[in-house]
Amino acid sequence: MATRSAEEAELLQKTVDPNALRDAVNLTPHDIIVFAQDRKTVLFTVVPEQGEALRLEQEKERSVFYLEVGDGVKVPCNSGPAVHAGMNRDPPNKPVIVSELVARHLVETGFAYSIFIPDTNPESVVRDGGRILGVTRMTLYNPGRVEE
Repeated sequence: MATRSAEEAELLQKTVDPNALRDAVNLTPHDIIVFAQDRKTVLFTVVPEQGEALRLEQEKERSVFYLEVGDGVKVPCNSGPAVHAGMNRDPPNKPVIVSELVARHLVETGFAYSIFIPDTNPESVVRDGGRILGVTRMTLYNPGRVEE
């Protein structure tokens, strides 16, 4: 994903519906918890929508082969990228929070609403040991349209 300039970011802030994130439907299987920069204060939480998370379905199974890495240890590897057949269900006609893989697919298929993904860069992720608790930022993956 290309990096946006400061000017582009400022323009987005002025043109994106300010309610888009507040009104977004969480289509991941996890609570989305956004922390303040102090990494302790929770700014808001978006619980998953009831029902099945939005996922990409694979068109075909990939074959698996094994690479020996030494001492008789073999690591299973897929033979190539999955071929995606589409979504397991239709997304709603409103802003959404999804995984980056699902976001890419929605953009490719012309989804007209704002798409957010949790910013999982190391400086944004809030952890308890190795477990991810939340993030300090969301990524606007696709600005979508501003509702009238």
